[in-house]
Amino acid sequence: MNAQIGGRFIRPEYIYQPNKVIRRVFGKRLDQGGEEIVELPWKLSMEVDSSEIIGCGISRTGIVEMPVVEAIFRLVDGSDTVLDVGANIGYMTAAALSAGAKKVIAFEPHPVLFARLLRNVER
Repeated sequence: MNAQIGGRFIRPEYIYQPNKVIRRVFGKRLDQGGEEIVELPWKLSMEVDSSEIIGCGISRTGIVEMPVVEAIFRLVDGSDTVLDVGANIGYMTAAALSAGAKKVIAFEPHPVLFARLLRNVER
């Protein structure tokens, strides 16, 4: 049991950001969440709602869908235009911009998420 718990904190998002361990252990529970500004590993800040699954993951570790983010950072270069369809709050948009994309076009049809996407893009 203790090995399982300890194994959760040997993941890359905690090794490279030790302050996230403290946030994970002592941070808000999912049912206590709310809107907050979180710094991503690539030094951009983003508004998230930590009462939602994706926002909670970003709030706790700074990373969601690590394989997708890694692929973005490996494949995007300075001449690329990236489409982020269903951009949600702009997490992958931020990853593509940080990876060096020349331009990112993000679409989000949900009005509440679109408003948060706009605030995150302005940030």
